[in-house]
Amino acid sequence: MKKEKLNYFRSRLKQMEEELVKSLDQSNYTTDPISPDSSLGRLTRLEAMQSQQMSFEARRRQNKRLKSIRKALELIESGKYGVCIKCDKKIPEGRLESMPEARICVDCAPR
Repeated sequence: MKKEKLNYFRSRLKQMEEELVKSLDQSNYTTDPISPDSSLGRLTRLEAMQSQQMSFEARRRQNKRLKSIRKALELIESGKYGVCIKCDKKIPEGRLESMPEARICVDCAPR
């Protein structure tokens, strides 16, 4: 892959990383424990706990994506970015455009 394209993807990945880190920092309060004696207003404790579980899942997915983004940045630095980790073929740029953190090609992706 040409240096300009690598720089482009590096920039996109770094921006995505910054946005995810910021989002994770801002959403940290939504996973705080719910006190049994706290006044919840119109929400019931059960609804608050359900909302908390949804926040946990969202944060888990964001952390997983952040890990993938950081791995892609490592691959750029090692010169292996854009190559499928399963079949060693080039990942099409269209796939990388839509998912810059992709480490496998469409053929090797689980269906």
